[in-house]
Amino acid sequence: MPKRKRVWYPGAVYHIMSRGNRRSKIFRDDSDYRVYLKILDKTCFDYKFQLYGYCIMPNHIHLQLETGETEIWEIMRRINRGYACYFNRRHNLVGHLFQGRYKSKLIQDPHYNLQVNRYIHLNPVKAGLVERPGDYLWSSYSFYLGYERSEIVNPDRILRYFWPDNRQGSASPAGPAGSARSAGPIGEPGVPAAGEGEAGSAGEIAAGGGPEDGRSDEALAPVQELTASSAGAGDGGRGMRHFSASAGRGLANLKLARKAYQQYIESEPPADEAGIDQQIEKELV
Repeated sequence: MPKRKRVWYPGAVYHIMSRGNRRSKIFRDDSDYRVYLKILDKTCFDYKFQLYGYCIMPNHIHLQLETGETEIWEIMRRINRGYACYFNRRHNLVGHLFQGRYKSKLIQDPHYNLQVNRYIHLNPVKAGLVERPGDYLWSSYSFYLGYERSEIVNPDRILRYFWPDNRQGSASPAGPAGSARSAGPIGEPGVPAAGEGEAGSAGEIAAGGGPEDGRSDEALAPVQELTASSAGAGDGGRGMRHFSASAGRGLANLKLARKAYQQYIESEPPADEAGIDQQIEKELV
């Protein structure tokens, strides 16, 4: 029976999973993890896709990405074939490294996009490898919290769900803004508000500009644009003072977004999301 072609269009967002053959380990030491990340980095550079998150487990891999002009099968063929050749050569093995084709789920709903991101970053915790997601070395979680910077992971899409301007007076991601779309990038959701009295609740969030899509690793595009328009304007320094205040708001908002994101990831999911992990695993095909 011929393989069913996966749905793809420019801007399609996917949850990808590749598992080791017979569920065996595909990463034996730190060198293996680092080589996989180098292959991922090079593929991202060549094929210009947006990587929202990843988690590299001992016997499987999770990726959350948005394609550009290159089809998803070509991206995954480059990554999996490149790593399999390296692994077999280094460890003196032959045969298939991965268990069949990679599995994928097309993400068309903003709320589901957020749930997948949480699922990926909590994978090591639920597997009993670490107590907290930030303790796991081989995931993108630390980039979301600002502990490290990455050349390939772009947290803007997910963090913008928690940006203060989005959180104030917005509907939840499951509302109208989160309806499925048959083509094009997923919609911009509202953000699940933090609980009352908790850090990051609406009453504690300062007003400020939100990020623009794809313009900055740190979700501070408005600040960068203000730099260009204010510097050298010949206004006696008023423009630079305005820039300084705006930059301060931008940094404060980014910190609040990261804090709210961390709270979302590390707290218990709401009752209506019980069993979401099993659903996500079941929908990977």
